[in-house]
Amino acid sequence: MMMTEKDDYWFRVRTLFWTFFRISALTVGGGFAMIPIIEEEFVRRKKWISEEDIADVLAVGQSVPGVIAANTAVFIGYRMAGFGGALAGVFGVVVPPYVVIVLVAAFMTRLSGYPVLEHAFIGVRAGVCALIVLTVAGMGKKILKGRCEWVIATVAFIALVFFRLNPIWVIVGSAVFGLVWYYLGLRGSLAQAAGDEAGEQ
Repeated sequence: MMMTEKDDYWFRVRTLFWTFFRISALTVGGGFAMIPIIEEEFVRRKKWISEEDIADVLAVGQSVPGVIAANTAVFIGYRMAGFGGALAGVFGVVVPPYVVIVLVAAFMTRLSGYPVLEHAFIGVRAGVCALIVLTVAGMGKKILKGRCEWVIATVAFIALVFFRLNPIWVIVGSAVFGLVWYYLGLRGSLAQAAGDEAGEQ
């Protein structure tokens, strides 16, 4: 039986919800820890998004206000299935932590102070660090391909680590720097093209 366009749409919506639900339920450490798993699911397994597109989605998801996991789910969901896909993605990301946080809050006083749990969370935090390092390395390979990208990344790192600048201003400054770099490169290309044309005449 051939799947109609409507059936394909609802299949994508359901898949988006359950995929993000599973990722959110099984990942500890926040949005950055989810990124390599999101890439594995949507880029390599389902092949719904290219590596270049996922890099753009992640960059935008980190630049706009809100939680990166929810922002990424909205962008991927909207790209795959429009408004319904965006809702499915964000609900899939939000529901598991909401349920877990409510349960943990209810039993927090009883669970605190157990050495076994405290050591378990130490291990979880170490694993999360590895996931975040993997995320940074993967994004660096995709994004840092030219002088402009390396200059912006280096200046942003120095501004954040040594001068403790607000990340929002670093993102805004990086965007302005990228636009200036593009404008100067475009103007140089036009000047070179005009010079070549004049030389031919």
